[in-house]
Amino acid sequence: HSEFILSADGEGHYHIKGQIEDYPVTFLVDTGATLVAIPQNIADKLHISGRYPITMMTANGQVTGSLTRLKKLSFGEFILSDVKAVIIPQEDDIVLLGMNVLSKFNLSQQNHQLVLRRIHE
Repeated sequence: HSEFILSADGEGHYHIKGQIEDYPVTFLVDTGATLVAIPQNIADKLHISGRYPITMMTANGQVTGSLTRLKKLSFGEFILSDVKAVIIPQEDDIVLLGMNVLSKFNLSQQNHQLVLRRIHE
């Protein structure tokens, strides 16, 4: 069973160092996000552009982003291919790791730690 253990930061958030298309990024585990959400400035560095506009509700209100697909998303020993994502029109250095990725794992939380275990499909 491969698992990945994260410790919460001071605000109780879980960050993961990982990669998108072999470019290093920091993911924020966000169970409230449906899809992986990539800020525009990171998408520009990765040379990814969106294909379809999508409007969604965020903690900061309504935003219009654009849907795209990532060839590769990885963290720890986990590599996921062809991952749906949305590019959001903001500058940030954090990529939200949404439920489309998180749902592939069993998540268990205890003592300010989050354990992700891959569900074998």
